[in-house]
Amino acid sequence: MTATAPGAAPTSPTEQQPPFLGASSRRRRAALVVLAVSAFVVVTTEMLPVGLMALISEDLDVTPANVGLLMTGYAFTVGLSASPLTAWTSRWPRRSLFLVVCAVFASGTVLAGLATSYPMLLAARLLCGAAHGVFFSIVNGYAAALAGPARAGRAVAVIVAGNLVAIVLGMPLGSALASVAGWRVAFAIVAAVCVAMLVAAFSILPAVPAQPTVRLVDLPRVARTPGLRSIVVVTALVCLAHFTVYTYATPLLHNAGMSSGATSGALLLYGLAGLASTWLVGVVADRRMRLCLFVAIGAHVSALVALALGAEVGLVTVVAFAALSAAFTALTIGLQAVLLTIADGHVDAASSLYVATFNIGIGGGAFIGGLVVDRAGVHSLPSVAILFVTAAAVVMWRIRDPRA
Repeated sequence: MTATAPGAAPTSPTEQQPPFLGASSRRRRAALVVLAVSAFVVVTTEMLPVGLMALISEDLDVTPANVGLLMTGYAFTVGLSASPLTAWTSRWPRRSLFLVVCAVFASGTVLAGLATSYPMLLAARLLCGAAHGVFFSIVNGYAAALAGPARAGRAVAVIVAGNLVAIVLGMPLGSALASVAGWRVAFAIVAAVCVAMLVAAFSILPAVPAQPTVRLVDLPRVARTPGLRSIVVVTALVCLAHFTVYTYATPLLHNAGMSSGATSGALLLYGLAGLASTWLVGVVADRRMRLCLFVAIGAHVSALVALALGAEVGLVTVVAFAALSAAFTALTIGLQAVLLTIADGHVDAASSLYVATFNIGIGGGAFIGGLVVDRAGVHSLPSVAILFVTAAAVVMWRIRDPRA
């Protein structure tokens, strides 16, 4: 029998540290793939309304702005629930928590596919949002634990690759399928993949050492970790900038004179640029991360300037969108890698703050972008985004990577 510290959660034989330490390298690699595929499913579901906006709007007889609120409501649910739910579940064994969260997410996706009204679809999205917050609060720490401290950046890059494949393949394929069989079928197929992923996770994922128990009253103390507040602020500003533009990518591309087919190609290129950036950052993530962050934020500003100046030129818009994807991906990986390093011992709590901030940025960007489109036109989106990302660049000077 293993002694348990007072107040700590009891662990079963399958959830103790020794099985994790004894897991073969092959099993750890397979587990990383499972985590990446899980991220693919979660992000595909999150972003589906972007590609299904017209179909949902017509079928449920709501305005495109209301469909956009499915993104905003989802993101704000993640932002408001990630830290409290992560704290509440912090005593749960990581593997068990991961499986429960995935099961809840699968249930919400099924409900979305069955939705016959806008309120029902919104409720399903909010359920998925609550699961999403906990998922991304623990998945990066899980991946880093599997890979080991020296390869934390590469492990995060694997998870981000799952996110990007969702943008490259998941959302476009879902949109194409919905155009043939209806938007509910797209949600149903994603739900089926989610269930298959849950079965794979149950079979493959090894247990990892649990994080220290977190209480809600502890979160302010974790937030005072040196460097963490700067990461959170930069994350919020970068996400506000990026999703002010990206949420309305389709009308922005149409404004540049691109057809629906060309727009799909541009979005595909957007995703491919992000994948290329994932590979490149994965190579340097554990050596020159601070330099990588500054190069990425400079590229982000440059891409937005190009969009602002060439918003009505198709080629300029396409190239700028690809650069925007590469820069945003590099920033996402870099900020999370630094966070995992400075939050030693409190990875899940720190990650929950990061996830909350990231998704508030998504929701805020979508909301601000909608206001800009209504009042100033789609061509004004990049100019507004530049203000946010420039402020992020100023705050980034305060970030110090302990490995630098």
